[in-house]
Amino acid sequence: MPLGMLASWIGGWTLGVSEWSLRAVNIIWGIVTLICFYLLGKRFRMPWLPLFMAIQPFFWYYLNEARPYAMQIASGSLLLISCVEADENYRKEIDWLPSFLLGAFLLCGSSLLGVFPFFFWVIAISVILIKNKYTPSQWGIIAISSMVLLLTILALFYLWTLMRGAGGAKIWKPSWENIAYSFYDFLGFSGLGPSRNELRSLAKVEGGIIQGIKGYIPGMLILTICYSVVLAMFIRNRCLAHPMIKVHLAVFAGTCVTILGVSYAIKWPFWGRHLSAIFPISVFVIAFSIKEILIRKNLFGKILLVLLSVMLVNSSFNLRFGLEHAKDDYRDAATEARNYLRLGQTVWWAADLAGAEYYQIIQNQPSTGASVTSIGNFHAIQNAAPSSIDQLPLPSAIIVSKKDIYDPNGALQEWMNKHHFELQRKWSAFQVWTQ
Repeated sequence: MPLGMLASWIGGWTLGVSEWSLRAVNIIWGIVTLICFYLLGKRFRMPWLPLFMAIQPFFWYYLNEARPYAMQIASGSLLLISCVEADENYRKEIDWLPSFLLGAFLLCGSSLLGVFPFFFWVIAISVILIKNKYTPSQWGIIAISSMVLLLTILALFYLWTLMRGAGGAKIWKPSWENIAYSFYDFLGFSGLGPSRNELRSLAKVEGGIIQGIKGYIPGMLILTICYSVVLAMFIRNRCLAHPMIKVHLAVFAGTCVTILGVSYAIKWPFWGRHLSAIFPISVFVIAFSIKEILIRKNLFGKILLVLLSVMLVNSSFNLRFGLEHAKDDYRDAATEARNYLRLGQTVWWAADLAGAEYYQIIQNQPSTGASVTSIGNFHAIQNAAPSSIDQLPLPSAIIVSKKDIYDPNGALQEWMNKHHFELQRKWSAFQVWTQ
């Protein structure tokens, strides 16, 4: 994730590395996204379009994450508006070529996964330009050639990282459920249903997700009805006949199918965040369908837009402020660990080592990838074998985060059961076990 990491580094260097500062750089990507949707709204006579994007739960959530997904949403928005502008007036290169090249650079540079949607966007804009018999100007040739050179260098970098063994976590088996959850995330159900951590636990139990969502049926049902009406209007009003809808749904579908195929091939599961670049397409298509209802000055259409907006805002607020949707609580877990360590007691930490360093349990400890990292009375355990665990000094407290990541084989849990450790307290994604 070269640009994703670079953006975080620059943000940390200029704004600081507090919890808020690390996420503050996303304000830039949020503004870029909303400007693109403002331009889309002007082009399609939907002045409310940027506001409709602003209330999307997926957009809210990833603006509040110190990860590259807000950058990918912005890059997808740039590519979306550039295709629309190119189709409208391909001769006026200044209106679409800079945004396309910037979107391409941001998307492909944000992470390797950006290459997949970019491939389909290249096909999309090529179809648009060939249809219009576009001939690039001299500066257009220079700009496109420069970007091709830059992307070639980036491709060589990605090849180098792959040859060195870089890759995503493979703690789940890929399946059609990855697509289902991506749509669940995109459409704003996340704040109306179980939390991410709860879904993570439910997914491990056969039929667990069905059982888990029973308590959330009213809100999810209302949002489902809203989208069912939107889909019916999309079909009835033949929205697919519009060239820009057709082109971008092709980009959307092509990206989903390709990433699903790749996930099966390399046994790597993906989630909605890995498709962030095509999220703007889903918002645009939904909004376009609603616009067709509003054009007819139908009271029903206005009620639908208000009801859908209310549900999305409700979902967004739940994601941001609901206790059940709180982020993994490394802060309180680290405070607990430090309290034990101050008393000279031993702590086992089955969680991210970088989190321990950020919250100053340890300092300047480079990650070695070892299953056990010991610094004084602090012992970080990550998927350790039983033999490694048995060699550690008896702990006063064991602080455990997501077991599917840090204890996937259950060796630590088995050890705790054997030595009669009991759950004492817990926070979001964390548990403290003591004897």
